[in-house]
Formats: sequence, structure tokens, C-alpha cells
Amino acid sequence: MEGQALAPVVEEFAPDVVITGEPNDTRLCVGQRGRAKAWVRVLGRACHAGHAREGVNAAETLAALIDVARRVEHPKHPKLGRRDLTCIDIASWPYPSVSTVPERAEARFDCRFLPGETPESILELLRACAHDAWADWGEPPRLEVGLVEAAFATWTGAEFTADEFAAAWWTDENGDTVRNAQAAMRDAGLDPTPTHYSFCTNGSLTAGLLEIPTLGFGVGVESMAHQVDEHITLASLRAGARGYAAFPARLAGAA
Repeated sequence: MEGQALAPVVEEFAPDVVITGEPNDTRLCVGQRGRAKAWVRVLGRACHAGHAREGVNAAETLAALIDVARRVEHPKHPKLGRRDLTCIDIASWPYPSVSTVPERAEARFDCRFLPGETPESILELLRACAHDAWADWGEPPRLEVGLVEAAFATWTGAEFTADEFAAAWWTDENGDTVRNAQAAMRDAGLDPTPTHYSFCTNGSLTAGLLEIPTLGFGVGVESMAHQVDEHITLASLRAGARGYAAFPARLAGAA
């Protein structure tokens, strides 16, 4: 639910520049791919498996859609790489089936997309996969698609719900924000070369939706995030302290 908890803070303080502290080994990140989770529901017609041609097999038609989705030619970004569309789970009903052709099947897809994509463009991508998958079916099933809704309650009792769509973002490497951040990195004795995150961050809100210039800078290694034994080194902690001490003067000047 990237950005949900941060949104009221951003509204209260109206920042000119945002730095997200997600781990990246104290590098300067200027973007990320977006993340969407979408569901696909296929509605066929149940019948006895002994007379399978009398029905429309929702499981088989969904399998055909998944196969087409796996072979989609995706656009590429010069730095962020290509868009990915991955089926992450499937189910069909009735389950368990007793000699019944399933009348309903569902799948969920994780899409890692590039700047410029919208919720509708992601859903339209899945509709296009269905169209191509069922082009030669005599009687295609009905299709429903949508974004998965996430729900979360914090320890304080605050509750959040949101569609699973976190926008992609990219902060211009040639703009003042990045150039001043690079100067701060050099002041701190750190590598100023811009890079990007491989996972999703709160920048999806600040840069992707609110268009606030956003950077990423954090201690720890990105690939270690969310692991049981996640940890940081003292050297990374010291480098992070130097970086955070250097950023304000340089970025406040830019603002």
C-alpha cells in the first residue's frame, strides 16, 4: 500500500522535495517501475466431464489467457528495463470437481510497469490477452477484470483500503533536484551516479501521483529488504548519516 500512510504527512507539510529511505546501499535512486495487482475472472458454463463439449471450460480458457500473457511483447525503459506481467495464482470452481467442467476460474497477475501506465492501461492489457487467446474459440467465456483491493490495519487502529496500483516514477537526471543531490553525495564522499530501485517505494505516491521531485537514499542492501535476518553494516549506517547530513543544504538551495 505504498504511500497510504505517507499521504497525510505530505498533505500537512507540502514538501518541495522528498527522499524515501528505502534501502539501496546509500546510492542515489531516481526512479522505479510501478506495481499493480489485477484479478481476472473467467465465466464459462459447467457440464458433465463425460460431455465436455457441452460446456465452456473456464479453467482451460483461463489457461489459454495465461499462456498469451506470458508471451506478450512488453515495452522497455532505457534505465528501468521492461514491463513484466506475471500470473501469481489461479483457482477454479467447483473445487474439488467431481466430473464437472468448471464454470468459473480466476487468476491474479502482478504487473511491474513503466512510467506512463495507468490502472486502465493495465486492465486493457489483460483484456487484449483474452481477446487473442480466445480468437478461435467457437464460444468464448465471459471475462471480468479489475484491480485487487488491499486492506490494512495499523497497531493504532487506523485502517486503510486502496487499489493495488503503485505508480511508476522517474526523476529527471538532468534536473536541478538530481544535480543538487549528486553534489550532496559528493560532499558526503559517496557515489553520485544515479540508479533506481527494483522494488516499489513510497515514491509511487510522491512522484508517481503527486509529481513531487523524489529521490531514494537509504542504508542497507535492497536485496536484503523484508528478510527475517535483514540487517545493515556500521559502515552503511555511517555513510547514511553523512548523506542525510549533506542533503538539506544542497536541496534547500534548489527549492
